[in-house]
Amino acid sequence: MLSASVAGASAALGRHQFGDLHRVQRGALAQVVVRHEQRQAVLDRLVGMDEQNVDEISTGEPLMLTVGTATTVGAVTSARDDECEVSLKRPVCAPEGAKIAINRRIGARWRLIGIGTLTTEN
Repeated sequence: MLSASVAGASAALGRHQFGDLHRVQRGALAQVVVRHEQRQAVLDRLVGMDEQNVDEISTGEPLMLTVGTATTVGAVTSARDDECEVSLKRPVCAPEGAKIAINRRIGARWRLIGIGTLTTEN
């Protein structure tokens, strides 16, 4: 039981009520993904910019992808219609069907251009 704390101090409280939430379950982690295919939906306009349309994703383009809480950069190795294949510089651990935030470098900033779903892991 915490009896006192001061401003600027770091304090952590633990509860044993949900003890099973912090236990590691063997075999529960997804595969490590280095190269994957994704189905994506590109936004109509750029987030944070007025009147600028989003071009389709093209082969060879660098993208910043956020899968769950992991952020990594990858290069598009194949792009077609609403699917593309991306080779990641830093692997991520994600299950098939995971949601992906897709960002493109525009000027000096990464801008959100669409969302995707991990379809196959390689």
